[in-house]
Amino acid sequence: MSTILIFLLVLVVLVISHELGHAVAAWLLGCRVEEFGVGFPPKLFGKKVGETLFSINAIPLGGFVRITGEDGVAKNGDAITDPRSFANKNALAKLIILVAGVTMNILLAVLIYTIIAGIGSSIPLANMPENMPIKDKRVEIVGVENNPVLAKTDIKAGDVIRKINEQTVTNSSMVVTTIRGFTGHEMVLTLTNNGLERTTKLVFDGQHQLDTPVGLSLSDVGTYRVSWWQAPSEGVKATLRVIKMTAAGIAGLFHDLLWQKHVPSDVAGPVGIAKIVGEVGSQGILPLLELTAVLSVNLALINILPFPALDGGRALFVLIEAAGIRLFKGRREQMAHTVGFALLILLILLITINDIRRIIHP
Repeated sequence: MSTILIFLLVLVVLVISHELGHAVAAWLLGCRVEEFGVGFPPKLFGKKVGETLFSINAIPLGGFVRITGEDGVAKNGDAITDPRSFANKNALAKLIILVAGVTMNILLAVLIYTIIAGIGSSIPLANMPENMPIKDKRVEIVGVENNPVLAKTDIKAGDVIRKINEQTVTNSSMVVTTIRGFTGHEMVLTLTNNGLERTTKLVFDGQHQLDTPVGLSLSDVGTYRVSWWQAPSEGVKATLRVIKMTAAGIAGLFHDLLWQKHVPSDVAGPVGIAKIVGEVGSQGILPLLELTAVLSVNLALINILPFPALDGGRALFVLIEAAGIRLFKGRREQMAHTVGFALLILLILLITINDIRRIIHP
């Protein structure tokens, strides 16, 4: 149950930030916002504030903002004459409204990474840029095998190895080299956890054999923290790194879909993301915040794709119309977005089936 609640909380934050971007831009540019919805219909309940209905809907997979004239036609099919209609705004105003949701998701990621940089968090050092402001670099145990040697110790995941036989540890490679090169009977590890130091012994039957691992999975980690005046800059840098990685992942997804004719095994849908959110949420607030930032960037980049029903697709139609091409105006554009939405739902279903298969057959 906690996994579902955490997932819904993260989803609501992402959806509200995205749709709030559209709504605020529409209000500022003089459009009438008819409805601000969290989730997709059927509607569970709603409250009208001014001229806008704020609704909570039954399908918790997104949200929407309904703006007068956004589909280019009036409800009765006549031309739209309302000056507060989206259809009567110029191309620039339309584009600002359409990309405002994506912009808000990117800004949310920047805000989260700014907070993380200012508070400080423990991060893996693998693949991190050398100029990252990292302090207290250390070797953390992330996995402990169930074997006779380790079973006799109190070593657990989260422990930090500070010394091996009184030799100060500098990185995980040094730990691996020291352990594999050890041929004695007892090895003393100095460990810390939550600021408390202790020692434990690895006792081998006879001598430890050369080049033999002991069953510890290690990670080089460090504390990522800067002063608060530097934090916004670090927030932007971290967001740009995630954008780059996410863009590469999305490109790989479409490559596999179009050329390999299958959904990549590492792509997660709603079920898979809910599982990941639950697992990360159990690790604490900072890991959950970072995952929220990553998901916010994912939502932004997917939405800006030039595909019907997505913000990027709607923006593409605005640019086509601004160029004087009116093949997709009005009902034709509506039909394109309807077909696009159906295809997106089909893709989500395929990915969800993969999610369920991975859970049943890990």
